[in-house]
Amino acid sequence: MAGKDGKRSWVMVNRAPVLTLWAVVVAEVLGFEHDEALTLGRAVAGLNAYSKGVSLGLFQPTPREVKEQRQKMRKEEMVTIDLLHRAVPAKHTDEGLRALSGEGPIHPAGNWRPYRDLIQRQMIHAMRIVVLLFSGVFLWVTLVDAVPASVVSSGRPEAKLDGELYLYEKNPSDGSIVPGGAWGKMSYAREGPAFEFVFSAYHLRPGVSYTLIYFPDPWPAEGLICLATATGDSEGTVQVKGSVPIAHLPAKYDANYPAGAKIRLVLSDDIDWGKGGSMARKRMRRWKPTQYLLEAKLINFSITRAGCNAPGEKSGTFPRKLIFSGGLDRQYDLLVPSSYTPGKPAPLVFNFHGFTADPETQDWLSAMSRLAEEAGFILATPKGSGNEEVLGWNAGECCGQAALENVDDVAFTSDMIDRISAEYCVDPSRIYATGMSNGAFMSYRLACELAGRVAAIGPVAGVTVVDPCLSSRPVPVISFNGTADLLVWYDGGIYESVPRTIARWSMRNGCSREMETVYKKGNVRCEIYRNCKGGATVELCTIYGGGHSWPGGMDISLLAPHIFVLEGDTTRDINASRAMWEFFQKHPMPQAYLR
Repeated sequence: MAGKDGKRSWVMVNRAPVLTLWAVVVAEVLGFEHDEALTLGRAVAGLNAYSKGVSLGLFQPTPREVKEQRQKMRKEEMVTIDLLHRAVPAKHTDEGLRALSGEGPIHPAGNWRPYRDLIQRQMIHAMRIVVLLFSGVFLWVTLVDAVPASVVSSGRPEAKLDGELYLYEKNPSDGSIVPGGAWGKMSYAREGPAFEFVFSAYHLRPGVSYTLIYFPDPWPAEGLICLATATGDSEGTVQVKGSVPIAHLPAKYDANYPAGAKIRLVLSDDIDWGKGGSMARKRMRRWKPTQYLLEAKLINFSITRAGCNAPGEKSGTFPRKLIFSGGLDRQYDLLVPSSYTPGKPAPLVFNFHGFTADPETQDWLSAMSRLAEEAGFILATPKGSGNEEVLGWNAGECCGQAALENVDDVAFTSDMIDRISAEYCVDPSRIYATGMSNGAFMSYRLACELAGRVAAIGPVAGVTVVDPCLSSRPVPVISFNGTADLLVWYDGGIYESVPRTIARWSMRNGCSREMETVYKKGNVRCEIYRNCKGGATVELCTIYGGGHSWPGGMDISLLAPHIFVLEGDTTRDINASRAMWEFFQKHPMPQAYLR
């Protein structure tokens, strides 16, 4: 299926005349008799027609339809044959060529024998080899292109299309169905990891491009997904089929979830296609309800669209998983522990890298993947946006191109939650975030703006840099900061001080005013604010003499020359990854806040 991005369309050009002509020419060159060549041409055209039927799923025609199709094909073949005979009329045949070929007078209708015999006498062996190779490639490309990618490559059985939805042309003034107007029918799969459908519409405008869309309420609104695009044929009929991963239809954009969603057929020109492919969220450029097909009812999905009821997915490491979010192609690394059991909810932890770093560096610093395998949680390590050498996150006042271009990294995180939850069984009450430096800033922003989905955070070497921070609920925080950090100064500088960030979070969470020491070893002391609303405690682990580093992790100074900004120790007196995981386990999302 294709949209404005120029990809292959399900509505195909009838290739029968072209294929017949091609097959006859090749057969004549190879030495077949004229009648034999025409027979071969008909066979190839018929094979193309069958492939076309496969691509559109039209397998059970009535006897009358079969008869009409045969008559139509016969007409096309006769037109082709007539064109073929006219291609080399007798009056254009050179006398010298006739003498060289040894042929008698050419038949009035014309034929290809003089050319064929000339080629056979001079280069028959080489030509046959070349033509055979060309023929194989041409036929293979033609037949494969006649079948959609989902038919060619899919190794799984087709889903059961047990749902039906009718779309009608409606009167915009009162929403009534226009008698005798255009209409369409969609058959779709109500269950499974993908939304599979077949759609047919009738009495539309011939030659006009239409797009089938999935959209959220209220309407019109941004966030619609383009399911399929096709052009009305000479009779105004459109037929499409497709399969869209449920993860591309996130629940947060569907006000009716899990009750259902809505489908409409609109003019392709009325969609603002913007950046990205057809699965990227779009918006309407203009609204012409008199030329659209509108839904008659909600499209209902089974609750089994969730990852906890989907077929078992493999465990392992999956680098550079792609997702389209906020108009950009984004990536994240995913680790699913070997202990993962399909159907059993597992925790999910996001680990955000620092400014100018990347997912590999972040995992190297924190050793979080090793802990995820040991503890049994799913780990997502996202990749920031911007120049490949200067990747970052829009955490508010920082950092880099992501902040300058106001990239929506909060939506990116939410989209990753949707995607991973659709593929795996994620416990919605145990989703957590951590990060280093700019990644720590990002985890704080998630606590401010995505508190309905992130249960707790564990920032390292960071403070809150988004203002205002309007968290929808008390969010548990455990923070790790070094007093010798010359990038994020402990006592404040470019950003607010670490003590001020922690104090403000204790106030947001309604905690007691006094801090209590809960851990002390070497140069590390952890203090906690207790008696917070909903048990959302706020804890600060201070590393005295600690630098811009991950406590208990790899020494960040190994990544660059020993310059002043990396001064300070990487302590071994506490392991931040293990300490925060212990904290996370104590702070699932309260049931009252689960959406």
